Amino acid sequence: MPQTSHNANIVWPLKPLSLFVIAAFLIVDASAWVPIVKTAATGAPRKPFVWNGSHGDAVFVMLPFRVGILVDGGKDRSIIDDLAKTPAAETHHIDLVVISDPEIARFGGLASVLEEYSIGAIAYDGRNALGTDVPAWKALMQAVAIKGIPLITLGAGDRILINGHEAAAVLAPDREFASSADVRDGQIVLYANANGKETVIASHAQPNVLRTVRARYPELRPDAVIQ
Repeated sequence: MPQTSHNANIVWPLKPLSLFVIAAFLIVDASAWVPIVKTAATGAPRKPFVWNGSHGDAVFVMLPFRVGILVDGGKDRSIIDDLAKTPAAETHHIDLVVISDPEIARFGGLASVLEEYSIGAIAYDGRNALGTDVPAWKALMQAVAIKGIPLITLGAGDRILINGHEAAAVLAPDREFASSADVRDGQIVLYANANGKETVIASHAQPNVLRTVRARYPELRPDAVIQ
């Protein structure tokens, strides 16, 4: 049954996606991820896990090959209590943190995450925060630099590889949205196999971003959409 975006009135048809289309999404960018992102997780694959934050401000995905991805960190330290409900609390390690866009509601809690968890890498769309969000953004970037955490810029067409496993494909932003005056137009949209389902993670994505993604990948029929 189609799923409708809460903020956009955009219907996303949910049907299984063919392996051919999956392969088309995973065209890797020239910037290789394998030597950059490393995971502290060891042992046999575990059951996939998906957790969506209390207000949709953060999403944690534990993939079958024991790789954890956190998309956004909410606006404050409450993300720490939320992460305690996820498998990340077992090792206090997150392989990849993705900041979908540089607004305080997305990254405000990440300073606390950096204090409590080891992070393999942080990815964002390459843009800095604006207005009143600037001081908190600068403080976060300084903490990232002090800890030596790799900071990676993602865009449509990139593929995220962690320990040789295909963790996710990046569906947005494209170059047009990445240069928009509205930072929300540069929101990162991911495609991953989470909890055994082909899943689109579009945290608070703008309607125009979702329309562009659907137009670019008309065959895309995910099992689930997280917004």
